[in-house]
Amino acid sequence: LTLTVIGFPLLAAALLGARQLGKLERIRARALLDVTVDEPSPLPMRGGADGFVAQVWMSVKDPVGWRSMLYELIRLPWGIATFTITLTGLFVAWPVLPFIVRGLANADRAMVRALLSPSDELERRIAELESDRGVVVDTAAADLRRIERDLHDG
Repeated sequence: LTLTVIGFPLLAAALLGARQLGKLERIRARALLDVTVDEPSPLPMRGGADGFVAQVWMSVKDPVGWRSMLYELIRLPWGIATFTITLTGLFVAWPVLPFIVRGLANADRAMVRALLSPSDELERRIAELESDRGVVVDTAAADLRRIERDLHDG
């Protein structure tokens, strides 16, 4: 029970936080690396009786949150490594330092494009269809209840 009652909501909160950190990293990439990365589609919000459980499950299944989490886990050692290489190159290999820094920045650009950009149009379309499916199911259930009521009333 601890895993499901505490673990899943905590994991969902961490993934939502990683999504927000990904948004900040996209802003950093735009400003410092001159990389334009589109924003991913937002998570659809659901209400109702099972709203909290559905929202937690949707957050856990979110591929954008998982890719953002992976980016943040890679970014910490990558930032330390680039700082160390640049500082060492400043004293040891200063004639080739611009080429080294450019190569490190290109690797950072590639990492941002690979992990923080929306995966493709198909993922957005799938998310849109999933949200539309819920609306269609609710509408069909309401129509069915209306037909049942009309038949019962004669």
